Amino acid sequence: MRDHNPIPLTQFNGLWQRGRFDAVPQDHATDLLNVKFTQNGVDTRDGFAQTFAVPSAKRAYVYKIFGEADRILFIDNGSPASIWDSTNLSVPILTVAGMTDFAFVNLNGRAYISPHNGVTGLPSQSLYIYNGTGAAWAAAGAAPTGNTFTATEVSTAGNVAAGFHIFAVTYLTDTGFFTSLGPDTFATCTSTGNKSVQLTNIPTSPNSHVIARYIVATQIIANYNGDQTGYQFFFVPGAVINDNTTTTLTISFFENQLISDASYLLNLFSTIPAFVGLTSYNGRLLGWGENAFPSVMRISAAGQPEAIDQVTGLMEVDPMNTASGIKDAQVFNGILYITKTGRTYSTNDNGGDPSTFQITIVDEGIGSDINGICTVLDTGGINLNRMFIADYGGLYLFDGAYRTPELTFKISDLWATINPNAFNTISMAHDSVNKIVYIAVPLGSATTPSDILVMDYANQDPFGWDFYRNIRWSHWTIPNKPTAIVAENVSGVPTIIRVTSQDGNIYTLTTGRTDDYGNTITSYWQSALISDPENQINHLTGIRFRVTGSGSLTTVVYNEDKSLSQALQTLSLPASGDPFLLASFVGNKFLIKISGNFKLNKVISYLKPLWTQIVGL
Repeated sequence: MRDHNPIPLTQFNGLWQRGRFDAVPQDHATDLLNVKFTQNGVDTRDGFAQTFAVPSAKRAYVYKIFGEADRILFIDNGSPASIWDSTNLSVPILTVAGMTDFAFVNLNGRAYISPHNGVTGLPSQSLYIYNGTGAAWAAAGAAPTGNTFTATEVSTAGNVAAGFHIFAVTYLTDTGFFTSLGPDTFATCTSTGNKSVQLTNIPTSPNSHVIARYIVATQIIANYNGDQTGYQFFFVPGAVINDNTTTTLTISFFENQLISDASYLLNLFSTIPAFVGLTSYNGRLLGWGENAFPSVMRISAAGQPEAIDQVTGLMEVDPMNTASGIKDAQVFNGILYITKTGRTYSTNDNGGDPSTFQITIVDEGIGSDINGICTVLDTGGINLNRMFIADYGGLYLFDGAYRTPELTFKISDLWATINPNAFNTISMAHDSVNKIVYIAVPLGSATTPSDILVMDYANQDPFGWDFYRNIRWSHWTIPNKPTAIVAENVSGVPTIIRVTSQDGNIYTLTTGRTDDYGNTITSYWQSALISDPENQINHLTGIRFRVTGSGSLTTVVYNEDKSLSQALQTLSLPASGDPFLLASFVGNKFLIKISGNFKLNKVISYLKPLWTQIVGL
């Protein structure tokens, strides 16, 4: 166009809401809503389809059982609240008064579930197990009880050595958990040698999950001091009752056969307290933030997630920091990282009792709230040699140390509008395949997540030190509040992104969909300030687009403080060629805002300098 300078925009690097309006880089947007990014463009995002019709759905997790279709476990907004399995929306799997949220970890195909109130594990509540059918039940189990269990030497020839032995019983449940030893009074017997021992009044359990009972015994005790739990116990070979009804058993064993230690069963929890968070580490179950001891992390025996010793199966993390209990934890490169509010710690599994694990402080200024460490897809782990951790100050990249600037550097003003009193409600999902992180956040005065912040790092050098620079941020909303978001990995199909809403229903992001479950997607992109050159008054004559899409595309031009505007001709999409819209707008700097269902790759503004504005006059 004669006498007019074309100002092309071909890079669309996401939202910039930090500092002064006129400091936004030319390749960023001053405002946008409900868009996604392609390699060289910006598009209206795909729509959400309703997947499950439910009255309400808050926190949610993907639950996988080998050989079965994935399930979504979610908590509703009821009073009392219930947890549901998406494969059965008729009956909840767990209902607990006072529960507002829950923690989850999947171990060996079983869901370990802990009700909490957003701050600590729920008082007077416990850890639960769910196996995909029926209802969840309390983890672990009560030890045998009673005072009539007896052991008597009988005339039957056997191998029991002469001397004093103590006998006890442990229940085996259908999850592989051995209870603490019982009953209340153990059986004792002084053998004369080369005989068998008959056990009578062997306790039975009212717990329907008990499938067997095992007999344990001490080796010969020379001088018994009356402390029945003060000695080492061993599983008696072959002394197994594979039912929950038989009450007598005759046993025989050589002393040197007592080699499988059972003493770890002496101090196990029969009821494991409820936690605010759960994860796994080297085959151990970890739970933290119980109501009575918020700075304590309970850790199970390796390979036995319900076997948590009340004395040695714990770590106390920075108990002097009483301002915050443990909020989150995650394994990274073999090290367990633990967060409190504004604090981060690390420890290693040394193979011994958890009480011997050494705790090191990593950072005294950055930490997280609950669910503040972003896991990958539905694995509950991390990859790519990095973690993403949400702190009040921003979203950080962590690779053994926190990297600055924060990943939310470009949108620090927007991040600052997250309600700090509801920070514990955020929900994050990491689609590592497409290199996108979704964060459901409560903005303004919202007390539960109201919006979704989307971090696209597909253009990022994975080894670059300035990770934040090439991140493209977007801001999404949906008609029903996006209370939680999960990423689901199903073999052979693209990553599935699901959103739950306390307003009702569970929704799935659907490629190619142009509405949100029947509702129009409000989508727009607003440029940075356009000028050529600085401090000149320009005449904007027109704008050329490289754009496709559907429906109507509206374009509005604003001056730099948005006190003046001009609506341009409405385009019908798809349009042929690169459509040109006439404009007649005079000013120092301009903003361009387009709205509709679009795929935008280029914007060229045509400006003609009219005169120079003398700064200061």
